[in-house]
Amino acid sequence: MSRFLAILSFYSLTRALYVTGFLFFSISGFSQVSTFNSNVVTGSWNVAGSWTAVGSDADGIPDADDEVIINSGHNISLNGNRAANLVTINSGGILTAVGGNITVTTSMTVNGGGTYIHAVNGGAIPLAAWDDTSNCIVTGYTTTTPMGVTQNFGNFTWNCTGQTGTFFPVINIKGNLSVQSTGA
Repeated sequence: MSRFLAILSFYSLTRALYVTGFLFFSISGFSQVSTFNSNVVTGSWNVAGSWTAVGSDADGIPDADDEVIINSGHNISLNGNRAANLVTINSGGILTAVGGNITVTTSMTVNGGGTYIHAVNGGAIPLAAWDDTSNCIVTGYTTTTPMGVTQNFGNFTWNCTGQTGTFFPVINIKGNLSVQSTGA
């Protein structure tokens, strides 16, 4: 009988450890999602020092499961292809794509006075909820049309001094359209 109780106790303890371990790893798996707030006037997306993270993240750089907030007075440069779950550009905040694209899995919001600058030839302007007074500025077009130009923008500025190709976008603009340069 005592051997039976010892086996039963061992089985109960093992089961309790499995359940505890499962709960621990399940909860810690969810804690990997972080919120990243820009914390520099000028910084790079792929540098941990550009961000203040709330939550745990192994490298301190936003990735596909994270929320990103670009604060007023901050300009974050996107070098290379990056991803985030949620992106918010607040009033006075700027996200500048200079060497890659951002893939947003859930949603991107550009609040009034927030700015996205597309300094890339081709690529994709991310699909976003653009406030009526938000800004999308395209500066990198030369010959390859960027994807994502058929969404509803707030203010839209075209300033492509290196443009050599012809571009006839169908753009929906809720605010102001400004064409500053279409090449030489």
